[in-house]
Amino acid sequence: MEERGTILPIFYEVDPSHVRHQRGSFAEAFQEHEEKFGEGNKEVEGWRDALTKVASLAGWTSEDYR
Repeated sequence: MEERGTILPIFYEVDPSHVRHQRGSFAEAFQEHEEKFGEGNKEVEGWRDALTKVASLAGWTSEDYR
């Protein structure tokens, strides 16, 4: 993400706070990944960190546009 420079997050039919805090369907998906790869898996933790970081950036949500 840092190597490319500009990131423009688009949140399609999802609340950015659910992505940022891994709630709702994101929580379910991460639970499945942790069961599959093991809790504390570095790759899964990297995905969590990346989603938290990108969801903290200013972006667009599909609810705001048609």
